[in-house]
Parts: sequence; structure tokens; C-alpha cells
Amino acid sequence: MTYVLASQLPVLIVLLCLGTVAKFAVVRSGREPNALAKLGPAVLVPGRFRAPALLACGAGELVLAGGLLVTTHPFFRWATVAFFAMSTYVLLELRRRRPDAGCGCFGALSDERIGRREIARAALLTVAALATLGGTADGMQVLTGGPWQTWALCALELAALTALSREPAALLRRRRRPAVPCERRRSPLRESQKILRRSRPWRRGNPGTGDDRE
Repeated sequence: MTYVLASQLPVLIVLLCLGTVAKFAVVRSGREPNALAKLGPAVLVPGRFRAPALLACGAGELVLAGGLLVTTHPFFRWATVAFFAMSTYVLLELRRRRPDAGCGCFGALSDERIGRREIARAALLTVAALATLGGTADGMQVLTGGPWQTWALCALELAALTALSREPAALLRRRRRPAVPCERRRSPLRESQKILRRSRPWRRGNPGTGDDRE
């Protein structure tokens, strides 16, 4: 049982840090406010506050991760419980009121409609945070001096959470089909014009265009 309780700290720290990085990255990418309106906490605020809301959420996750890493103070552990419990509630509300929105947990990768997976993940992380309340070691002590059983449980739990999440599949899809900048995208109208200009009737009727090679 001791190993189970200790393994929760590294899992929570890793996921909180990943959430921070992803939220900062989506804001830094320069997404339009209307696009941010479909991501997690940004749904709940007016347009001009959407990017700050994501940044504030990411900063809060970073503070919680740092607190769990270097101290055993109850404040950070209870705050982590409150964070994931509130996240679970917000996801339930968003699914009911804004079925088109994504949870935004991991930035742009979490832009799909909120489903049972996201809600179950948030609930499981709330339970994991509750399990840390009775621990006597901070995250650094677990990471540097934990027995192999703790590491094995961490790996199993992270694997289970990964299997429960849709973000890894979204990441693979984006790597296979990278986004093309707007200025490099081919417009159907532009392609049609190019085909028309290559045709013989066009070249005969427009001899001054420079396309007549006959």
C-alpha cells in the first residue's frame, strides 16, 4: 500500500507539467480567440481573456507541480485535490452546456469533444491526489530514492492514463499530417485558374500573357 501511495506523486507531477507546457504552447502558437474558445477554461471567459485564462491555468498547474515536488505541505496536496475535483465538475458542465468544446487539458491536442474518457481521467486524478494526503515524502524524495516497486507502479499508471487519453492519437495524426501555413495552402480557385491558363483556348485568346509557348 505504501508503494501505491508514493507512486501517485510522480504521476501527478508529470501530468501537471505536461498540462503547463501544452497550454503555454497553444497560446504561444498565436491561435485566434475563436479557436481558443473551444479549449477548456477559455470557454468560460470572454474573448480577450481566453489566452490569459489558459496561461493562468497552466501557471497554476506549474505551481502545484513545484509544490508537490519540493514540499510535503498540506496546502499543495489539498490544492491539487481541489484542482482535479473542480476540473471533473467543469468537464461535466462543459459536456452538458458546450458539447462542441474540448477539455483543453493538454492544449490544442485536447480539442475533441469532451467524452467519458476525459471525465474518467479527471476523476482518477482526483483520487490519486487524495492518496497523496497521507504521504510523508515529497516528490523529489520519491523520484530520487523510491524503490523499484514505486517506479513500476508509476509506469503502469501512466500507461493506463495514456490508454485512456485521446491526446496521443491526436499527436500522431498531427505528426503524420503537419499543418500547412495559410500562405502555402493551395486554393481550389487558384488551381482552376492555373489549369485554365495552360489550356490552348486560353493561350490563343490571350497571346500577351506569356503562357503561349507554341
